Amino acid sequence: MITYQTPTFYDPVNQVIRTMDPTAFLPPTQMPVSAHVGNTIQALSDGLYVGSPISLPSAVYVNTATGVDAPGNGTLAVPYNTLDYAVAQLTSESVNSQLQTSTIIALQAGQTFTTANNVNLYGGTLTLTFYGDPNYGSYNSPLVAGTTNPWLMTNLERPVIEPQVTNVNGYWNMAGINVYAGNVVLQGVQVTLPMAPAEPAISLYSTAADYVRSMDLVTSGYLKLSGTIINMQDITAFWGILGINAQSAFTLIQYGSQFQVAGMLASAANSPSAAQLAATSYFIKFYPDYVGNNQVQGILYNTATTASPASGLLRVLWTDTTSFIVETTETNLASFPVAYSPGYGLRNYMYGVNYDSVNRPWNVSSSREL
Repeated sequence: MITYQTPTFYDPVNQVIRTMDPTAFLPPTQMPVSAHVGNTIQALSDGLYVGSPISLPSAVYVNTATGVDAPGNGTLAVPYNTLDYAVAQLTSESVNSQLQTSTIIALQAGQTFTTANNVNLYGGTLTLTFYGDPNYGSYNSPLVAGTTNPWLMTNLERPVIEPQVTNVNGYWNMAGINVYAGNVVLQGVQVTLPMAPAEPAISLYSTAADYVRSMDLVTSGYLKLSGTIINMQDITAFWGILGINAQSAFTLIQYGSQFQVAGMLASAANSPSAAQLAATSYFIKFYPDYVGNNQVQGILYNTATTASPASGLLRVLWTDTTSFIVETTETNLASFPVAYSPGYGLRNYMYGVNYDSVNRPWNVSSSREL
């Protein structure tokens, strides 16, 4: 006859191992779960889970004035309070704590949202957008005058995302989205890039110097800018919106969006300074490979003796739109820069591009000349 022993568990209060009784249970947080990429087991609040990907909310809402950071919130009626908490909840609810399901994070129009933590995206489409605009409603509101999406309007009260800066192992890092797989959509928002850190030398910036980063070996995926403003508020800083890492191939899609320097367009009409024009090159970056090991990510800038030319491939779908009147007083947001402008075009907004003998960028694929 087989004798079955009563299961035992560790009692953290009394720091002893004791036998189970009818009311005892082993907390999921005390069950070791392997961090191996292929592991599909997840420790949820009520036990271990294994199965198909967990369905995330189609949209979560964040409001710095009325929101509360607590599990179960994030609805339109009871939003979260901070962007970081909203992302953390989505991540914790994902299988293996890897965010890989399409979801929308809607930010209250007219508010500012600081973010200090990175987002690791492993699939699906992560959309950051707006809701509650006094003029146009939300991202899913009807077309304005039957012609224009609300996120394209010039007077939309765009929520402002402000990534924070930290120092990691002696290098400056900006909070952002690491794309291992999947897509990122910035829709009707503004991203305000940080001020320069105390030691602004370019050699002290890491490959986390852009808000969206395509990680090594990413061969698909895109960043889509729809009615979004990217504002470089400090021209002595080297922060940007998109970083292309070595060996990655990524797509940039844009419609009705603007890159601004200190809140203005770097166009001939605004007479930007030479320093302002030079700073525009840091909006989009191609990061260099290291000689001898091209798979190692390094700092933003390397001298010719320590690095090979920049790598990675960027596919560009850049729409050159003009303003048109939608109502009697308002227009849509015209794209800037205009891709083919010789003095202020898109190629001047890229750092680390490699050119051929006739000055064509060979690691940029575009439907028109840049």
